[in-house]
Amino acid sequence: MDPARCKELFLQAVERHPPADWPKFLDQHCDGDVGLRKRIEELLTAHRSGAAAADDLQPPSAASTTYVEPTQVIGKEANTELLSVGHFQIQRLVGRGGMGNIFLAFDEQLERLVALKLPRIDLYGNPGLRKQFLREAQVAAKLRHPGLVEIYEYGVNDSLCFMASRWCNGGDLAAWIEKHPGPHGPQLVANFMMQVCSAVGHCHQAAVLHLDIKPGNIMLERAAGDTGLGTPLLTDFGLSRVVEQSQAETQTSVIRGTPLYMSPEQAECRGAEIGPHTDVFALGVVMFELLHGKRPFSGGTSTEILDEIRAGSIASSHVEKQVPEDLRCIWKVCLQRRTTDRYANATDLGNDLQRFLDRTPIKARPPSAGRRMWYWLTNAERIRHAGIAMLAIQVPGMLSLIILGAAIVLGISPFGSDVAAYGLQAGAIVVGVNVPSAIMGLKAIAGYWWSIPCGLTMSVAYLVTATLMLLQIIPAFDIYIDFPAAAYIATLINSVFAAMQTIVFAMAIPAAIRLHHQNC
Repeated sequence: MDPARCKELFLQAVERHPPADWPKFLDQHCDGDVGLRKRIEELLTAHRSGAAAADDLQPPSAASTTYVEPTQVIGKEANTELLSVGHFQIQRLVGRGGMGNIFLAFDEQLERLVALKLPRIDLYGNPGLRKQFLREAQVAAKLRHPGLVEIYEYGVNDSLCFMASRWCNGGDLAAWIEKHPGPHGPQLVANFMMQVCSAVGHCHQAAVLHLDIKPGNIMLERAAGDTGLGTPLLTDFGLSRVVEQSQAETQTSVIRGTPLYMSPEQAECRGAEIGPHTDVFALGVVMFELLHGKRPFSGGTSTEILDEIRAGSIASSHVEKQVPEDLRCIWKVCLQRRTTDRYANATDLGNDLQRFLDRTPIKARPPSAGRRMWYWLTNAERIRHAGIAMLAIQVPGMLSLIILGAAIVLGISPFGSDVAAYGLQAGAIVVGVNVPSAIMGLKAIAGYWWSIPCGLTMSVAYLVTATLMLLQIIPAFDIYIDFPAAAYIATLINSVFAAMQTIVFAMAIPAAIRLHHQNC
């Protein structure tokens, strides 16, 4: 089973089809792969039960928050009877998330404002909700750092789960970016991100991975009258996990996270590779967004964004040259596709940001040109490109043979009129070369790894035959006997196309080997 294909079909089903059409959609797209279908059905079941975070499954425009009908909101804004939870007096709704809503509330016991997280009313029946709340609170409560939102209290009041945490008066970074889209100054961004890295680094040292770092989960604390970024505080450990968790737990949670800030290993469902470097990638996306005024991945849907992340296609920016070289190097290392080419953890990233601010040499450097070339060769896109190249060569070649045959039949060809002889020779090429090659090209476009070695074998045979014809070791078409110049030009063009096809398939061999190992 291809994890990336599994993720892609899962998102397509959720985004484009109602639940009633999911079985039909899977019938059409799983191609009889029982394992793939079973895994997607498990993910869809988890989604419908509310086990997966809703913002994973929304289009990018809704990535930070999930729209909730007024009747689904708990509190005064929904005109319900619930105005308090225990000793917390609810004042107003301040945010909506995939699993719960955030309210500004007043703690009547300690006389202070708090952020009170309550579940969405439509998720009350979810048996895993209480466990989810408890787990998030336990993870966050064990972490003590000035850059983390402190959990004051959590529990159950009249069967209603709740979590009270520190109230941050500056809102979240997502709202601030919406009002101040940027780009922002390198020094400001580096200093801000260094503070975020300090908090994330503390989590990593405690063997906790956040796995959902994004502007919506970075709260801001500001002094009165301050309109700047303020002090960041990281929150929402709903998707976090402890490094020692079992592989099964990792696999079931890998689909979670916001696609706009998701790492390649998350996008490709490579759960075994999830680690501190996964959070580093998300930190790099946030840094890029602050520096350039836009995100590095700009697809219109979650599927398109995940495709860009898998391909490492970072959007170009007109302000790139205004970013100091060392800071460009830092975010580029964060956004490397391979986990081993990123910073090992957020602490290492923060240390390099400090060096940049101190105007001392940074330690990180992007991969060498040779290493980047190897990564390019092992990208699965090379397989698809090889298939496109084969179709672009073989289909026109087959059509030219058919057109020439029609011209001979109609008596308008300048190269002779022996229809039978030409039909036998052209038919042998169409049936023996063009059609099998075109089929192999389609398989390559579909992403089958074995299409590359098979296609390469066919391409080499094609190249050898074309070269022997060019050298006149074996004869060309009989219709060219009286036209040596035309025969030479035709075989030369054929040899060039054969060489191009062979080179493209040879370049795709590393990608095919990598894909084969992943499938195994």
